[in-house]
Amino acid sequence: MNSGDSSENFDLQKAEIDAMKAIFTSNEFTCVLDSNSSYEAQGTFRGIINCELKLPDKTFIRIPFAKSTDTQDSRTQNLQIEFLPPVRIRFSLPNLYPSEEPPAFVVDCFWLPNDSRTKVKERLQQLWENEHSEILYTFGVFIQQDCFDFLNLGLASDEGIVIDLMHLWNVQDFAQIELIIVLGNQLLQYDSEKNESIFNDSQIVCGICLERKKGQNCLRITSCHHVFCKDCLKECFTLYIKEGSVELVTCLDPECKRRSSLENKNSTLKILPPAPLHSQHFESVVGKDLYLRYLKFVEAKTYEGRQDVVYCPRTTCETPVVRVNIDDKLCICSRCSFAFCALCLRCWHGYHTFCAHKNSYELALKYIESTPEEQKLLEQRYGHKIVLSYVKEFQAEKETMEYLRYNTVPCPTCETKVEKSMGSFLEKKDPYKHFSNKKAPCYGRLFENPGDEQDLLALLL
Repeated sequence: MNSGDSSENFDLQKAEIDAMKAIFTSNEFTCVLDSNSSYEAQGTFRGIINCELKLPDKTFIRIPFAKSTDTQDSRTQNLQIEFLPPVRIRFSLPNLYPSEEPPAFVVDCFWLPNDSRTKVKERLQQLWENEHSEILYTFGVFIQQDCFDFLNLGLASDEGIVIDLMHLWNVQDFAQIELIIVLGNQLLQYDSEKNESIFNDSQIVCGICLERKKGQNCLRITSCHHVFCKDCLKECFTLYIKEGSVELVTCLDPECKRRSSLENKNSTLKILPPAPLHSQHFESVVGKDLYLRYLKFVEAKTYEGRQDVVYCPRTTCETPVVRVNIDDKLCICSRCSFAFCALCLRCWHGYHTFCAHKNSYELALKYIESTPEEQKLLEQRYGHKIVLSYVKEFQAEKETMEYLRYNTVPCPTCETKVEKSMGSFLEKKDPYKHFSNKKAPCYGRLFENPGDEQDLLALLL
């Protein structure tokens, strides 16, 4: 090759590099002239084409979320994404490019297996063979527009297009499942960071103050993606948390508020809405102290009304403790490790020490008068065996009181219940009627005093 051809190739390369820098962003294309070598040395121009694949609408990645002894039975989940990490082409331009030689390049992409990267490289090599001219732009366009379909990455489903990572990497070994989970999390993290970067650089109109602000000064609600500025969120959320109205700490959009109100109205259970922001964003808005206060209120309202929850009796703790076995009286606080009885709420006294609920009488009466559904709830809260023991004790006490009522009288002096051994009880309204009945053995004997045992025996007979 003569110097004229060499100079012509250099001019074509320089013009192509300038065009690529004008078309692609600095993140998508970089190239430098190797200052440590003369132009005649191979690889004078060295650079990177860093392009993302254009994904179809409603693209998901399928990753396992539970280990299994059989790769075919591993449970999976489909998670929607909008961006995948870019495919990177590292190239250098030889001095005979583009007239006679193709660019020297390698394809790099951590989430694509080796065979897929090899296919992409062979396809790019074929593109240069077809054109024999400046090819860097064609490389970039192929990666962006055609690479996804070329590799058949997507599988059609009812949800949309699914990228099955286990199928893509041809996972046959159980040990590889954990690596696929790690890879899936890396893809999700990149998608999240990419969306956040785009959001921060955009101009957003706050849904409350209606002012246009930069995305980095706003936050997006996780559930519905409504956007509000940090100042408005801080003012509203701070007020709600200080008042203890954590159920109002949700999306501030009127439509979302109305929908949440209707759901709570139609539901028999009071369910708190999920936190509107990720924890790090939430804490940055309201501050650490208010965020911890919010978490405490949420915990209290979450366990409020649950039948299987008791609270640690220590006044410095009061942590809710879930009773795994409702018939077991022993509870151990997860925060302070205090062992206590779920019935009397005192320090644990052992299983064989009798104790009762402080309102066992009212509890038994409520159980007897309740419907079957209400009885089931009481059993879930206090334990089936424990409630039945209260009911049994209540019924036995009730029978005892009935017996004392109809078969004893109070002693005139000490009011001790005394069971009668002879005669009949006098009626309170007309006590003299008993002595006026001619058929009764006591007829006409009101002022008679038996005085001895024979008279007593006569009355009994």
